Parts: sequence; C-alpha cells; structure tokens
Amino acid sequence: MIFREFTLKDFDSVMDLWKRAKLILSRSDTYEGMKEKLKRDPELFFVLEEDTQIIGVVMGSYDGRRGWINHLAVDSEYQGRMIGDQIIKELEFRFK
Repeated sequence: MIFREFTLKDFDSVMDLWKRAKLILSRSDTYEGMKEKLKRDPELFFVLEEDTQIIGVVMGSYDGRRGWINHLAVDSEYQGRMIGDQIIKELEFRFK
C-alpha cells in the first residue's frame, strides 16, 4: 500500500468511493472544486492505493492555525484493518 497525492485523474474513483461510503458531499465537491483544492494544499489531499486501486482517501485542509479532516473514506472491503488509522497518522504527519 502506498500513499500518494490526489490528482484529477483520480476524480471518478474518489467520488465513487465517497458515494459508496455514504459521505455527505457539498456543492464544492466537483471536478472544478477539487481543481481549486489542489491549488491550496495538495499535500493534504491524498489517496491510499493497493495494486493501483484506491482503497482510501482523505481531503485534509489547513487554515494556518488548525488542521481539518474532510471526507475520509476507506473501501468497505478493507475496513477493519486499521487503514483509517493509517490515513489519520499520515495526515497528522503532513500537518506537522
């Protein structure tokens, strides 16, 4: 498994994962919205891949004082394996 930054090529796969995870998406969760997000803090928006399949994703953000965890999801087939914890630890590392 590897962490890597989200790219716009991941848009469909990430949206599919978020929808399957039943996350509440906002009006800014569009292709254009994510394009804008990548301009602000791309290192905080990343995926976890296994064999080229996205199995986890998180969109983090930082306002200069606080870090936020947005849209964290793990593929249902991989839940129960502490993958969410790994994603949080990676995001905390990137916040630092």
